[in-house]
Amino acid sequence: MSDDRGEEMGSAEKAQRKPVEFSLDVFAQLIGGASRLLTGVSALAPFKEANLGLAEWIAMTLISQNENLTQRKIAVKLGVTPQRANQLAESLSAAGLISLTQSSEAKGQKVVRITEAGRNALQALNAKLTPILLEPTKDKSRSVVRMVRGLNQLAKIVSPSKKKSAAGEADGGNKLRGRRQAQG
Repeated sequence: MSDDRGEEMGSAEKAQRKPVEFSLDVFAQLIGGASRLLTGVSALAPFKEANLGLAEWIAMTLISQNENLTQRKIAVKLGVTPQRANQLAESLSAAGLISLTQSSEAKGQKVVRITEAGRNALQALNAKLTPILLEPTKDKSRSVVRMVRGLNQLAKIVSPSKKKSAAGEADGGNKLRGRRQAQG
């Protein structure tokens, strides 16, 4: 096992590590840090120069890695509504970065593919982002990978679902919205 610096730890050091207490305060700090990270990354000059936002970059990265994605599959993979996936696709299509074609398998669905111009734009943007985002963290790569895995696990836990609440009603995974409506 390695520590946060990526250095190997001995068994005595492992035994001395204190467990981290996870509380709502820690969770709030985590979410606050993630929010500041997203805000900071989206404000980076390469995004402005490429005339792309963070959501478009993430969508283009997903599309470039997967062939024959429909807008519905993009919505699921990005964790956004179908309407937001449609907005992203229409915007990227209007810019000539992706193509939209009618699906032969899924009626009413469009297949999304990255265009050559889109691939070139994505590669150019990634080349500018690499020294900004990856170089400063290269000696902490193990910690970053663990952090990403942890965030993905948390995202699965808190993602909306159609689970039954304790009262037996379908809550859609959004109890807070129900509380706000009841208070309003």
